[in-house]
Amino acid sequence: MKFKSLTICALLGVSMLLGSVSASAAPVDTNSVSPFANQSLVLRVGEIHNFNGTISMVDNIQNVIAVTYPTTIRGIKPGQAKLRVYSNGVYTYYDILVKSSI
Repeated sequence: MKFKSLTICALLGVSMLLGSVSASAAPVDTNSVSPFANQSLVLRVGEIHNFNGTISMVDNIQNVIAVTYPTTIRGIKPGQAKLRVYSNGVYTYYDILVKSSI
């Protein structure tokens, strides 16, 4: 087994010297590829947004959005809220930021 590993390493080293093969490691940013990352949505006061799914959970302590179930929200005043939307068997979380209309 050691002989096999040594042979493969030697062949890889020779190939790299001749320029036919290159091996490099790049850092991976897992935050950009996470399927569970929250989506961001920016609304203006008075603006309406329709989702392609059903709103199933609302964290709206500041009362910045009005939710018209099952799919529509409207910005009421500046602030932040969170939503969970169910669509095609998947829950998607949204961080909502409502800005002033000026």
